[in-house]
This record gives sequence, C-alpha cells and structure tokens, in this order.
Amino acid sequence: MITWGRLTDLIKNGKGLTYESTLFFVFSQDHIQLFAIELNTGSPNNSEYGQLFLHGVDSEGVELSRIGGGYAPITKDLKRFEGLPFDRVTLYQEGEFYRSWEFVQKADSFVLKADTLKEGEDLRERWGSDIIGLTNESIQELANEVLPEIISYILRELLS
Repeated sequence: MITWGRLTDLIKNGKGLTYESTLFFVFSQDHIQLFAIELNTGSPNNSEYGQLFLHGVDSEGVELSRIGGGYAPITKDLKRFEGLPFDRVTLYQEGEFYRSWEFVQKADSFVLKADTLKEGEDLRERWGSDIIGLTNESIQELANEVLPEIISYILRELLS
C-alpha cells in the first residue's frame, strides 16, 4: 500500500474542518467580540468606529433623530458642556447603555444584546429595536477583521 504521509494528514485534517467549528473558534476570540460591539456603539474614546456614537444611526442606517426625534434643547446644552456630540442622537450620556453590551456566541453566528432600559424607559420604544445590530457597512468591517482569523485557523488545522 502506498502512503502519502503529510498529504494524507492534510486531507484528514481538512475533513475535520467545518463551517460551524471555524466560526465558533473565530467568534470566541475576545478581540473579535469587542470589535463587533465597538462597530455598533463606538465611544468618545474611539473615533474610528461606531454606528451610534459617530453617525447616530441604527442597524438599518437610519438616523435615530428621524425615528424618535432629536435631543431636547437642554440635553443638547448638557452634551455641549460635556464635550459630547449634540448634533446627532448617540444614546450616550454617561456610557451606561454602551457598557451594557454583550456578544452572545451561537454555533456559527452571534447576537449582540444590550440593556436598553434607561431611567425607567426602554430606548427601543423611542428609537426602535434596530439600535442593536450592525449596518451592512459594519458587517463588512467585521468580515474584513474576521477573514484573516478564518484563514489562520484553517491553516493551523490543516497543518496540525
């Protein structure tokens, strides 16, 4: 019988790879989870990403002010005083809502969750349930971040 050595190992290792196991591994990494949340929320400390903080849009790309109205004049004054954006609805005042975000991993996907109750009111009632979730642009950013991780994982599994 002819043995192919390393080629046989590659084939066996390749057969063990699954879509689910690859995505589960990639999405289990802390930096990927944090990046997905940051794409949705952003923060005063990160000027590169953040649908809510930078753009004031929901997961459909709709401006929150078009959904639930803009901030009251007093809120704008307070935000201006604190050095926070006041020209768009960010749902950020002290950061409590942004800090509540969780990345919930599924077998081959994930869900973002957050505590939307603020001062006795549900933020989703005014600004809609789409405040949680990624825009198409953010999904593409996440894919760009995840792709090298997927390639690295597959190569490691094939060559192990």
